[in-house]
Amino acid sequence: AGPAPAAPGPDVCGPDLTADALGCAAYQCSTTAPSDLEVGHILNRVAHGPSPADVQKVVAMGIAGYTLEQLNPNSIDESSNTALNSRVAPLFDTVSLFEEVQLIPRGEFWRYRKGDSAPPANWADPIYDDSAWLLGQTGIGYGDNDDTTVLTDMRYNYASLYIRQNFDVANPAAVTTLVLRLDYDDGFVAYLNGTEVARANIVGVPPAFNAEATNNHEPGEPEDFVLDATLLQPGNNVLAIQGHNNSISSNDFSLIPILLVQDPLAVPPRSEIRGLDELRRLVHVRGVYSQKQLQEVMAEFWENHFTTDYDKTADYLEDAVNADGSQAMSEAQARREAVQLEYLEYQFFYDNAMGNFGDLLRYSASSPPMLIYLDSVSNLKADANENYAREILELHTMGVDNGYTQDDIEELALCFTGWTVTKVPAYTGQPFPTSVTNPPIVPGAQVADVALIEIGDSWKYLKGNAEPTPATNGDPTTAWAEIAHDDSTWLSGVTGIGYGDGDDTTVITDMQNNYKSIYFRKTFNVVDPTLLTNLALEIGYDDGFVAYLNGIEVARSDSMDGRGTPPEFDRSSGGHEAGGNTDTFNLAPFRVFLQPGNNVLAVQVHNASLSSNDLSFLPRLVQRSLAPGSIDTGATSGEWVFRFDPDQHDMAAKILFPATPFEVAVPAGRTGVDGVLDALDVIDALISHPATAEFISLKLVNKFVSDEISLETLHDQSAPVELRVAVANAVAAWYSTTPPGNIATVLTTILDPVQQQSHFWATSNHLNKIRTPLEYVNSSLRALEADANGDDLPQEISRMGMQLFTRDEPDGWPERGEEWLDTGRMLDRLEFIKDLTNNDNSDFTWNTLAYLGTHGVQTAAEIVDHFDALLYQGTLSTPSKNLLIEFAETDATGQPLPLDPLQPDYTERAEELVRLVLSMPHWQAQ
Repeated sequence: AGPAPAAPGPDVCGPDLTADALGCAAYQCSTTAPSDLEVGHILNRVAHGPSPADVQKVVAMGIAGYTLEQLNPNSIDESSNTALNSRVAPLFDTVSLFEEVQLIPRGEFWRYRKGDSAPPANWADPIYDDSAWLLGQTGIGYGDNDDTTVLTDMRYNYASLYIRQNFDVANPAAVTTLVLRLDYDDGFVAYLNGTEVARANIVGVPPAFNAEATNNHEPGEPEDFVLDATLLQPGNNVLAIQGHNNSISSNDFSLIPILLVQDPLAVPPRSEIRGLDELRRLVHVRGVYSQKQLQEVMAEFWENHFTTDYDKTADYLEDAVNADGSQAMSEAQARREAVQLEYLEYQFFYDNAMGNFGDLLRYSASSPPMLIYLDSVSNLKADANENYAREILELHTMGVDNGYTQDDIEELALCFTGWTVTKVPAYTGQPFPTSVTNPPIVPGAQVADVALIEIGDSWKYLKGNAEPTPATNGDPTTAWAEIAHDDSTWLSGVTGIGYGDGDDTTVITDMQNNYKSIYFRKTFNVVDPTLLTNLALEIGYDDGFVAYLNGIEVARSDSMDGRGTPPEFDRSSGGHEAGGNTDTFNLAPFRVFLQPGNNVLAVQVHNASLSSNDLSFLPRLVQRSLAPGSIDTGATSGEWVFRFDPDQHDMAAKILFPATPFEVAVPAGRTGVDGVLDALDVIDALISHPATAEFISLKLVNKFVSDEISLETLHDQSAPVELRVAVANAVAAWYSTTPPGNIATVLTTILDPVQQQSHFWATSNHLNKIRTPLEYVNSSLRALEADANGDDLPQEISRMGMQLFTRDEPDGWPERGEEWLDTGRMLDRLEFIKDLTNNDNSDFTWNTLAYLGTHGVQTAAEIVDHFDALLYQGTLSTPSKNLLIEFAETDATGQPLPLDPLQPDYTERAEELVRLVLSMPHWQAQ
């Protein structure tokens, strides 16, 4: 029979001979070229506005060819798109992964000496006796609110500080890379066993005690310095640092050191977005230079629809703790990890922008930024948080008050109990969607504990009817918490101790309405305190506590902040429910206050009020280590993923949308990882629910067709009939695929690129939507074929009121244009056009003469006609065009002055004309 006939080329009309599901009409060519209005309309909606190149592309391919290509972005090869790729690459870092072992963690107690005179010459040597030096916990400094040990007398008195720390290394030969991670202000020199190994912003060998740093250096972003590991010796070693301020009158100073060993992991490096500005620039760069214009438009649409907030993610990560209760990461690391999570979320929406809505919804529900943003991480079976349940119904699927009740929200919140986050090794994590249906159920940090004090041990306790060891003036003291205090007359009880929750072994029957506090003491034995490098206090409590080791305060609940040091016996705590939860506090730095033999852990526990109906005290003191295969929260080599916690999941039966055709019955008793199905069943039901199909279809009609329809006007049938038909057709397209909700199918119906019979093509919808700040900036750059690296573009749209990836409200940035247009924001838009056309900002420029020459325009009339056709599709009125030409061809006094390319002021005057064209109200519309 011979070979099958070849499919026709893009410029050949005729029947479609290709075996696919598109239908022959998709490849039949129109015999007439698209009109300027049609070309401009499709580029204003499926792209970030018309560019000269894309206008030519649409004319050559036809409306159907161009739109169908945009609906299938995988068909577009951008490997040779240098304009795009050269701007995207600098936004990312290639990061090698290491396992990091801390030899000196943040928060350790260091010996320190104020730099009011020169120390002995051998002060940095291992043999030097520093026992007379002061003892302080890092960070050490003042003025930045990041210091645990505050130097209240440094300013105006001394410009330097000397600190020392001992650490042990069993096998120095095994140390490959030794790193000092130091946050500092303003300069320093570091010594390892007496030899200088790192310095910054200071001169002199060694620098004089009164030397000032040569530059100002603000803390906040720790720097890594690779040290000479060959200087290590078996057993004891000393790291010593002298820090210098840049002025004796400086208003701040900091030394926050960490010493660690890095072992490279045998895994490929990973690509990481460099920061929030870079992530925002990525949206601009893709919007201006990518050929996959509709994919970028839809990625931004989904990012906004499923909005999250980088700031809240960063704050959550900065507050995270390791398994031993130590602070997991610095502010800088929290910011890096938060922006990477935002990037991964945005990139998923980009990659799947035209895919199935169900994939987008499941990803969003289990995305760490969303789990943090809408408080799923706080959604516990004993205290269900309704935030995500409300917004997934109201904003992500069904729409406001569109077929659900408050009871449905409460039931759905219970379905999502136990949804949280954890960090896992990046090289063993499961990619989406596997992790959604089969997520980890235990934290990434699994621990092995050796208990010094365990729940069920016997404690001495004293009811808080008075101060246990008052000072002579009656003020509270901590003498009761010291080793020498005689507690022989105190009561004894086995933990947990308390009342009212049904979880106490020792029940306090007389506390309610009689006293607010109880004092506890427990003696424990330590052979060698220096070995307690991972000492942790794990405590369940209600409502607040302060803990002491040998009389030194070592931990305090947030609920006892501001309650005194130490708190009085009758102080009320803030509220805190035990509820099976425990807090963990890192006590390893405080091992310097322990002694071989007997020691005392003492705790005072306070109720929120005298009439409180419960109190709990459930403490453990453990030496904690990570189990093999675990990764701690602060590990830089891990990645954050969705975790399902069966212990915090409500396993009762649940019913949503009862007594409707769409009722969802969630069975009781799902255990283990199967509990995640409670929420996934509802998500699947939401994808198929007619309210979801209606709401998402409506939003897409708003995005691409018109703002003149809403759920309210759709339901009361007051919206124009053509728009109601557009929504109905989109809903039909939603259900035409398996699974329902294929976005490319819905968009094909809305855009109707082949027949061009849908309401999308009605002339009343041309230029009837206002551009958002992002669309305005990107469209202006595309129109002028500007050279934009994106550096300052996020600041431009921020001035117009839009900050990508940071929004407090979960409803996303407004799509309706009038919400963006007030006097101030209009002025900001015009200022941007002025900077662009004048080439006043080096981050976005255009070559005026090259642009005009490329497009064959010189005179004022030719320039006006060119931009009228490009930007406004020839819709400028003759009076408007004449006014523009008159402006260009007169001087400041109104006298005729031709726009002459041979005159030295031609470029400046041509730029002024283009600026006026782009400053017209018409350019606000798309």
